[in-house]
Amino acid sequence: MTARFVRPDSAEIGAVCVRFRQALIATGSDPAVPPIPELAEADPLTGDSVWDLAERPDRLVILGGGSIGCELGQSFARLGSTATVIEALERLMVNEDPDAARLVTESLNRDGAGVLTRTPVTAADGADVALAYGRRRTADRVLVAVGRRSDTRDLGLDAAGVATDSRGLVTVDAHLRTTNRRIWAARGSHGPSAVHPRRWRVGSAAATNAVLGWPGRPICSFLASPSPSARWPRSAPAPATPCGPTSTPTSALRSLRPKPTGSAGWCSTGAAG
Repeated sequence: MTARFVRPDSAEIGAVCVRFRQALIATGSDPAVPPIPELAEADPLTGDSVWDLAERPDRLVILGGGSIGCELGQSFARLGSTATVIEALERLMVNEDPDAARLVTESLNRDGAGVLTRTPVTAADGADVALAYGRRRTADRVLVAVGRRSDTRDLGLDAAGVATDSRGLVTVDAHLRTTNRRIWAARGSHGPSAVHPRRWRVGSAAATNAVLGWPGRPICSFLASPSPSARWPRSAPAPATPCGPTSTPTSALRSLRPKPTGSAGWCSTGAAG
């Protein structure tokens, strides 16, 4: 069943129009595949599809030196693949602290993974990739790990008054509330959490505010915090819980529930998993 917003306080779910006091966008995100010539035709692996592999590729090229690319590059190197992580920018993990990125690069090298930085990919030919300056890299499979794109298409965000940026990511505040004060956004629908493993915490905070708070008084905030790295050595500690050390007790949360008004209390647009 599909759902889309039709007004700032209503959503069409199947053939039924439902009014809501608050709504939660939890559509998640999809792996992004850059517009490199012939890359899509090469059937590249992504951070989602790599888990369906039945056999280990002997030679694996990973496009993207962010958290996911480094994690999978190190994993396959330890499994025995000849893995190469290729990053177009000056270093791996450009959104992380430079010292943390250096430790991760050294760890990848120790585990036998190759690292190429300042190396744009210009084209693909099957599993082979053409690099800048006339170089090539031959592989059995290519894995794309250049980020994720928000899956907010066809949600009727304009009708709901929900703003997005140029990438289609929903604009939210520190409480994960959108530009429509009735609507919240979780997981890959917005910002950095589309990539990092902490995104389940973002979903928890958004759902808490959507269900237990109300437009004028959100309960949890999710401010910037270190992102955990699933590599060795770890480059950052796990973040604190979304509500922080001063979380509102459960008993207090119960007292904050809005009173029923006879209309639908809240609805979730998309899969919250």
